[in-house]
Amino acid sequence: MFPKKYRLTKKEDFDRIYKNSYTYNLNYFRVSILKNNLDKNRFCVVVSKKVSQLATDRNRIKRRLRYTLFSNQAIFPTNIDLLIMVTNRNILNTNSADLQAEFLFLSKKLKNRS
Repeated sequence: MFPKKYRLTKKEDFDRIYKNSYTYNLNYFRVSILKNNLDKNRFCVVVSKKVSQLATDRNRIKRRLRYTLFSNQAIFPTNIDLLIMVTNRNILNTNSADLQAEFLFLSKKLKNRS
């Protein structure tokens, strides 16, 4: 799990991201990205009940995504807020290599955008 300084926690942060961010739709999730004025990246993973009614499944998805983010945080450019909204319920059946490939694809898109 990320330390609190690397997480998005405040309502103002979420409102700012929803209003001003760039959004990328990937196979399993939608990512909203916004530059921040901090010297670090901040992350958040959101899984709605539309993906799974079971809290255990939603928590499992969040744990897997946070672990993949944490182990690959060096591939992302610095000073960004990243909000990940899971949109595809098939994410429960994917392996970690597929998730890692999604984040690698996203990081390449971000580097091309910069």
